[in-house]
Amino acid sequence: MRRRRLRLVTLVIGGLLATYAVVAGVAHAGDGTATPAPSAQQAAIERLRQQAIADTKELNAPKYDGKARLPEIPPATFGSKSKATATACPSPSAAPGQHYQICDGPDRSAPKVEPGPDGKGVRVNGVTVAPDTVVLPLPDFCFQYEYLQIWVYKRREACLVQPRIAQIFDVETKAEIGQIKYDRLDYQATSPIDGLFTRQLLFFVTGAVDAGAEPGTEIAGAGGCGELSGSCALVISNFPPQPFAEAGYSIGQAVFTTTLSDRGTTATAATVFAYDIVHPGWVPSVTVADAPPTVRCDRALPDDDSIGCVYPGFLPAHQYARNGEFPELARHVGDAQASGLPGGYPQGPPLTRLTDRTKEDRNRYRACKPSSDGGYPRPPTKSCDEYPMASTYEGAWTQSPQGPARTFDWCGINEPRDTGNQGYSVCMIDAYQNSVGGSDLNVATYKNMRVIDGDKFYVQITGDSGGPNPNPPNYPPVVNAGPDVSGFEGERVALHGTATDPEGDALTIAWTYSTGPDVDPGAQCFIGDATKADTGIRCTDDGTFMVTLSVSDPYHDAPTVDTALVHLTNVEPRIRRNTGNDIAPTPRAQADPVLGIVAPKPWQLFRVGDPVTLTTNFDDPGTNDTQTCAIKWVDGTTTSGPAPGYVCQATHRYSHAGMYTIKPRITDDDGGVSEATSVMVVVYDPAAGVAQGNGWLNSGGNGGFDFTSSYPLRSATVPDGAITFALPPALNLNLRNHQHLDWLVVTPDGKIAIKGTAERIPGQNVGFVLYGYYGCPAGVTTGCQPGPHRLRMVVWDSTAYGPIPEGVPAIYDNRAATSFDVDQANPQNIYQGLILIQHPPIG
Repeated sequence: MRRRRLRLVTLVIGGLLATYAVVAGVAHAGDGTATPAPSAQQAAIERLRQQAIADTKELNAPKYDGKARLPEIPPATFGSKSKATATACPSPSAAPGQHYQICDGPDRSAPKVEPGPDGKGVRVNGVTVAPDTVVLPLPDFCFQYEYLQIWVYKRREACLVQPRIAQIFDVETKAEIGQIKYDRLDYQATSPIDGLFTRQLLFFVTGAVDAGAEPGTEIAGAGGCGELSGSCALVISNFPPQPFAEAGYSIGQAVFTTTLSDRGTTATAATVFAYDIVHPGWVPSVTVADAPPTVRCDRALPDDDSIGCVYPGFLPAHQYARNGEFPELARHVGDAQASGLPGGYPQGPPLTRLTDRTKEDRNRYRACKPSSDGGYPRPPTKSCDEYPMASTYEGAWTQSPQGPARTFDWCGINEPRDTGNQGYSVCMIDAYQNSVGGSDLNVATYKNMRVIDGDKFYVQITGDSGGPNPNPPNYPPVVNAGPDVSGFEGERVALHGTATDPEGDALTIAWTYSTGPDVDPGAQCFIGDATKADTGIRCTDDGTFMVTLSVSDPYHDAPTVDTALVHLTNVEPRIRRNTGNDIAPTPRAQADPVLGIVAPKPWQLFRVGDPVTLTTNFDDPGTNDTQTCAIKWVDGTTTSGPAPGYVCQATHRYSHAGMYTIKPRITDDDGGVSEATSVMVVVYDPAAGVAQGNGWLNSGGNGGFDFTSSYPLRSATVPDGAITFALPPALNLNLRNHQHLDWLVVTPDGKIAIKGTAERIPGQNVGFVLYGYYGCPAGVTTGCQPGPHRLRMVVWDSTAYGPIPEGVPAIYDNRAATSFDVDQANPQNIYQGLILIQHPPIG
């Protein structure tokens, strides 16, 4: 026999022109091999095969709702039965050596195939063939409806069993010289998750006579995407030349994929399969297999990013039995359909899937408003069921026009017992059945059958009424929000709630809060972990807050809730004094740079008339509060105003020299007042006068002093002068060594303060401040202090502790533990001598 060959046949199918090799993507090199699919798709193709095998097994198995046997849903049909023919086909011009022509068409006789045992293979004339794993098994419905000889299909499987006859004619005489009778089993299955679909053609020769029985007859073909299938792409086609005889079978297979990718989109696809029965000397004729139903692929399931394909012409029917797993749910849906509402299979108009969650919630709220919002009371083991379901356009809110509620005597709801196709039905049914039965619809039909927005579907109710509940009643969670608690605004307050479930169901916990009438607008609260019963809350204002602990189990349609009150007290604004030191920072001086008086620095020096800006940063745990600040400048003036951004700030100019302890105070809108804090500044005036003094501080020659100091010019910033003070001998300290004066303050009311440094030993300096009060002479009442002359001397280790004496140990201080402000320094009466302020002209 001549080497087998497959003539390149041009397929003209709705404008599709391609050779077998091009259409199929198959390399016919005489060895019958097929070009493999890309490796990235191999796993998806295998999943598709396994899914098709599993789907067939499931379709062939009896279906139950609990223990109740469910009826079979018949397949949909597609196409029309081809007319059988036994006439000679037109003869093309025969090539040299070709004397016979084959003509292929439907046969009048009935198919001779039936399912193989245990769903494996196919029985032909009582003999099982094709049991191997290469062949995808066909669902039983393919054989049950083979008499129709048209496509029959369900949501993911389609098939056509058709008897065929190939007649061989003499090209010259037109006389029939032989026949081949065969059954063609066409099967197409889709994947619900990978965007793939596969088509398989099985051929079984059931009889051959005369020229049709001659050895050497072969069959080969190719699969491809049909006309107007812009979203279809061929992955692989495998239909190489193979024997076409009564023994065994012949097979062609192809895998296709959708090309859609965008979320929320759909696309359709169609496939085509063509084949040729060939024999040496015969004029081949291409046979195009009947077109299967259109495939729709989508990436439009809610909460699911997969791409899957189905036959949209088959409308799924979700089934519940009145004596099955969900008897109360089935009873309600059955009663609602019997009262005239849509969706019943097969007599009623179908329902329409809705995937918009907002509209679903509106449907659910209109039909089954929570009892806390004025809806129907829920008995402990019941939940509210609505029909049509909230996930349909026929639901209570999205139906058009909107109709009234209805119910039934056994439902425990006070609504009319209406009939008709307008409105919706509500019923209190077992909470477990309502929840799990609804999930069954979502998974088995919506997801597995890829029922997307706008798709039609049915709900079939079967069985007798009054079936017992196969599961014990489910009770709602037991919830306690804990006792009422008290605390402070801005601070965490513990919430000790509890939540348990009588059946040990998994619980979903959520805390929420609301503000009471005594809470200022804008207040907010923050709950630590709102999904745990034991947690904490922090609020931005004082007042009374109500916290609600809501706990849901998987079955009840409304959470169980409990409430508690949280009473929060106002907390005053907080200032922390910044004790930073401009000259020699120490660990003690590194206070919080955010809070406190950040300007001016303690003992900062200003010339009289210069601007002094106070900046105080503060915080308020009640972040919803507003604050005002008042600054006492200690010269008889106070500046007040709002303190936005947690900053109290103002500027002041002093008109005469002195040491001023500035005091800010923050007040919030609830009357809380910040703690006392202050900062002292030094203001000098070069023209204020000359400070002089000499004498003895104590009797017995102890504490002799002699000083004079003044600013040489009005423009001077450092005073001249010298200070001598006889310290106790044990201190071994002479203030005259390398003495330097920093500043001089002479106040209008006769007070003196002189600050300077001196060297104690090489490399170690001491700081000193001398305070003197000029006692008023007889008959004088201004420019002096009442009483005797007074003096105070403060000495500290400035090398170790910095340039100011506050908060550090003193080497010497004859008035220890008193203020360093000249107005409050409280100097000691001198034993003998004088202190004097003079006012000579100054340049």
